[in-house]
Amino acid sequence: MRYPLFLIGVLMLVFPVSAVTIPDDVIIGLGNANLSVDNLTSDSFIVENDTFSFYISDNWHSLQLSDTESDSNVWFSISTWTSSQKVWTVSSDTQQIITHMIGGFPANRNIIVYRDGVKYDTIHSDSSGALTWVYDGGFSEHTFSMIVGSTDTNSFPIYHQLLGALVLGAMVIFVLAAAILIGILYHFKNGESFDPISLTLGLLSAIVVFSIAAIILSKLLTL
Repeated sequence: MRYPLFLIGVLMLVFPVSAVTIPDDVIIGLGNANLSVDNLTSDSFIVENDTFSFYISDNWHSLQLSDTESDSNVWFSISTWTSSQKVWTVSSDTQQIITHMIGGFPANRNIIVYRDGVKYDTIHSDSSGALTWVYDGGFSEHTFSMIVGSTDTNSFPIYHQLLGALVLGAMVIFVLAAAILIGILYHFKNGESFDPISLTLGLLSAIVVFSIAAIILSKLLTL
């Protein structure tokens, strides 16, 4: 089934009963830009002003071609589209800025962006698994991929951070206490008196080291 897509500044919604494929010879008018897609199969799609949105497997991807030069031409092709990885290729001779609005990621996660196989950026999905990413790094042709990374800070339970900090701190205090005890026994064995000031300083050092270790661990757990 074919749909007339050459519309500029007009809202068009297509919600077919089954998935529809947009042929690669169809031009989608988005403001000053002309968007061509490579046989894109979508459950539904929307064309509105300078934005083209399509819906695949319960998640959206919107391309916003704003601040474009006159008669800008953009080509778009999808390779992989899952909740954990999305791969697409964009090429253009004139386009400079493309805003990607993508849904369907896990919520509150770090999303790693690669450009042509090289790590390019890190962004974060929101509480609904959506994100907005503006690419202004130039063309003519690049393949982008977004891969789900580590858990974001906001979703990491605070009690896990505290527990880890306490465990590490307890280990540090145990090691320092053992060292102090060995020192005391060594002095007594050799008939020497032990300076209580040294003991106090040793305990204070243990507390300081514990505090620093707790802070460092809590930071590492949120990366």
